[in-house]
Amino acid sequence: MNRLPSRAFWIGAVLVSTVAGLSYCAVALPPPPDPAAMFPDAAGPAKPDGDPRPLQGGRSNERVLLSYRFKPLPDRTEAVGAIWCGAVLRDPPRPPIALVTIGKDFTEALSCAGLSAAETMPPSGAAARIALLYRTASPNASGTTAIILVQDPSTQAWSVDAALSQRLADSAEPTTMAAIRRALTSSR
Repeated sequence: MNRLPSRAFWIGAVLVSTVAGLSYCAVALPPPPDPAAMFPDAAGPAKPDGDPRPLQGGRSNERVLLSYRFKPLPDRTEAVGAIWCGAVLRDPPRPPIALVTIGKDFTEALSCAGLSAAETMPPSGAAARIALLYRTASPNASGTTAIILVQDPSTQAWSVDAALSQRLADSAEPTTMAAIRRALTSSR
């Protein structure tokens, strides 16, 4: 699949995107969701982790991912000093959805240093998928962790596919978007 180079930036509450060979495309988005309401496991305010990331796909092609970092409430983890990451997915016309992406399931012992990349991946049947690459660390190592978000085709609800994400983490493949795309294409 050939990808055209693109760039996106914000002007006020308007996301402006350029794609090579095409003129500007602007999309007005509602204000960002309140992270305190979106991440009830956070011990304090969730902090934005970089700029909003436009993603291809969705009914309106206005899908945007916002990444957040936060300390979890003390009773939510046994990892001392852990920082969790979460993603807020805006996929109009549906309301935004927030998911804890690093800090639960197989990533419970990891601390999140931030989101490195986010891309729409090939679907699994009718289920849309998004790959997220995070910079992570444990008490004795650091690296990159892939998280796969999957959309249930019947309910349109998004969730973390923990089993697939862990399978990618356990593989000997390097953790890059190209390797994830290959692995997901071969496992369809």
